[in-house]
Amino acid sequence: MQKETVLLVLGMLVFVAPLLGIPESWRAGLLFGLGGLVTLIATLIRLDVRRADRSDLEVLHREHDPHTEPPLTSPR
Repeated sequence: MQKETVLLVLGMLVFVAPLLGIPESWRAGLLFGLGGLVTLIATLIRLDVRRADRSDLEVLHREHDPHTEPPLTSPR
């Protein structure tokens, strides 16, 4: 499952947890655990996005690096 899908499911569980007929002490533990998982997955998604942005910048720098470009030659 993708991280975004897991995050959506956990968010829905947090939303419906107060409506479930579970004891208050269990509900508090459940919400605490779900909140921790939501935070962890959101952090992983943010790191993936930053890593993708950084790799895009590296490609741009590599494509326009004057030291790796072949020298221009005059037409014959």
